[in-house]
Amino acid sequence: MSRDFADQASDLTEFLTGIALQNAKGAANRLRPTGYCHNCDEPLGGEPYFCDGDCRDDWEKRERNRK
Repeated sequence: MSRDFADQASDLTEFLTGIALQNAKGAANRLRPTGYCHNCDEPLGGEPYFCDGDCRDDWEKRERNRK
């Protein structure tokens, strides 16, 4: 069965998304706890990097777009 352009585009999109996620995870692993959210600078209680999931997601999105 031959593959059409849509299949090839889908495969490429999946591949590039995987790379972007790995890069974002690598960047997050380089963070060091500071006592403040790395996105909005709010003081943190127990979480070492971000005050909530939204701040984490915003930071990861910016990191992906930076590259």
